[in-house]
Amino acid sequence: MTICSKEKRDYPGLLPAIDMYNSDRIESVYARSRRDLVEFRILSGKHGLLSAMDYIVDYDKLLTFEGVDDLTKLVSNQIRSSTIDEIFFFGKDFKEFPAWEPYYAVIEKASAEINIKLNYELIK
Repeated sequence: MTICSKEKRDYPGLLPAIDMYNSDRIESVYARSRRDLVEFRILSGKHGLLSAMDYIVDYDKLLTFEGVDDLTKLVSNQIRSSTIDEIFFFGKDFKEFPAWEPYYAVIEKASAEINIKLNYELIK
């Protein structure tokens, strides 16, 4: 799992999430998930957890701390209704990239709420 990206493809309609986000980071985490044969998710401030093939339209929504509780409820429900039994979160250091901090808060709260193991790996 990693978070969404502000940069998206210039496309007027629906695209799979993996194609909509224009991010080397997302593509790298996706490639790793395919190599390791594990599920892949993108944590979106608007949609919660997206699989690579979930169709979305272009949007612009940066998650702030005001939205953490609502998104945590959505993400917790999405995890409960999935086969996810452990989370590997690939993210940037939020001390250096403060916009990441609310996303960390969501995944930490959701994983604690459902008692699911959460692992982190910092990426550049």
